[in-house]
Amino acid sequence: MLIGIDASHAVKEQRTGVEEVCWQVIENLKKEIPSDVRVVLYSHKIPTDKLVVLPTNWEWKIISWPFKKLWTQGALAFELIKNPPDIFFSPGQILPWYVSRKTAVFLHDSAFLFFKSAYNFWGRQYLCLMNWWIVKRASLIITSTEFNRSELVRYYGSSVEKKIQLVPLAYDKEKYNESTIPLSNKELLEKFNISKSFALFVGRLEGKKNVRFLIQAFNRAREKKDFQLVLSGRPGCGFIDINREIELSPFKKDILLLGWVEAKDLPCLVRSATVLVFPSFYEGFGLPILEAMAVGVPVLASDIPALREVGDEAVFFVEPKNVASISSGLEYFFSNPENLMEMVKKGKERVLGFSWEKTASKIAKMLLF
Repeated sequence: MLIGIDASHAVKEQRTGVEEVCWQVIENLKKEIPSDVRVVLYSHKIPTDKLVVLPTNWEWKIISWPFKKLWTQGALAFELIKNPPDIFFSPGQILPWYVSRKTAVFLHDSAFLFFKSAYNFWGRQYLCLMNWWIVKRASLIITSTEFNRSELVRYYGSSVEKKIQLVPLAYDKEKYNESTIPLSNKELLEKFNISKSFALFVGRLEGKKNVRFLIQAFNRAREKKDFQLVLSGRPGCGFIDINREIELSPFKKDILLLGWVEAKDLPCLVRSATVLVFPSFYEGFGLPILEAMAVGVPVLASDIPALREVGDEAVFFVEPKNVASISSGLEYFFSNPENLMEMVKKGKERVLGFSWEKTASKIAKMLLF
């Protein structure tokens, strides 16, 4: 048997949510695929980290492509025509126009259908076409929450449900665990200019993530409590409005834009926060929630279905469209430090049910069936 896997998302050096999922799934599948099954990883380049090291029954297939875009629809599609695997697996929610007989896709969310303003026109059209093709062509659709399953049925009809299997995501236990050491006050100041207790946001700075309302909520809470708002992530669609909101803030000196934070520094930064804030309008899962809980940091998050599934009773939920609700939540965290220990305890208990080993084991069984 030959399994072909699209690894093009996983080889990116600065990985965000979907790319990190792809990396973790492939890395952990190495331990789950039997040695008598061949695996080919397709990519446009070789990774620069430990993903490059493969079991003896695995191999990299580097396929060149002269253009910056459409590698999947060009180079990968033609490779699948020439050398079709028995099973093709795409962990990054993208499918070539030609695929082999059995095809599995990890579909992460349908945000582009719900929150259209978070995407440019052509990007949204491509994603719409891609999801249609996945629903039509994939033999198996894997997704991470019941919410995602219900969204697929909502947009594509009940007939798609028989293709869907649920596999929760996880967090990197090697980086996020109880032994993660917070940064000292000196390190926080020198590396990130953080000089006070702080609320931390991790994610793309875009409209979908509700960063504008978070800044407005911070302004209200900051009038009563002295703390900083730290925004970690690259700018996305809607950043112009977010930056304008920062400039208008009377406390803009206490709003820090860190940009991309290196993977080696991020766990310690999360561990140093008083609270992780995740007020998104729409999420398919919510990896930062698990990562914060794993290092013992309480979480304030949007009361939306996917985050409820992930956080359950271990998260302080707020109404994402209500600035006062988010502000009150922030005030709570900076007013009642003694009450946060119960949330930390619940968080540590909650993350015990999530691991990339479990995720990969479930996916491997599906691919080999």
